Amino acid sequence: DHWTELMKPLHVAFVWHMHQPYYKDDLTSTYLLPWVRLRSAKDYYKMPALLDGYPKVRATFNLVPSLLAQIEDYAEAYRNSVVVETDDPVEIVTELAALKEKPRLAAHLRRRGRVTARDYLWPKVIGQLMLRIDFAAERQAVSRPPEPAPRKPRRVIRAAVPRR
Repeated sequence: DHWTELMKPLHVAFVWHMHQPYYKDDLTSTYLLPWVRLRSAKDYYKMPALLDGYPKVRATFNLVPSLLAQIEDYAEAYRNSVVVETDDPVEIVTELAALKEKPRLAAHLRRRGRVTARDYLWPKVIGQLMLRIDFAAERQAVSRPPEPAPRKPRRVIRAAVPRR
């Protein structure tokens, strides 16, 4: 019919571009901001996995090299964490047994975990970010506006309420 000839299929491309800056300080092997680790725990796997339920839907997921390098670094077993990619209880128990047999490795992981926890305290993250902003501003000959003077807390005066 006439309308069928006019209505041709519309081809749509779904392209998800996933990126993060390179947050790792290669001199100290620490991460300055936690966003890759946080997003790895939810978005970077979950979004493509959702497509498993829709086999006819096609999509492209583009992960930039700096993001992939950081994900691989986080996933390196026994470096930043214990990574077990299985639902098999035997494999999980085997990994835990390996840690019990190697107390130095377990101690190393605990120390790295504490360092990571200290590195991600919010004041430290903000402090690192402000240092980077100041550095970038200085390189570009831009001055930041002066910080506002700290405000004195207001005193709250309450009327005395007679006790009963």
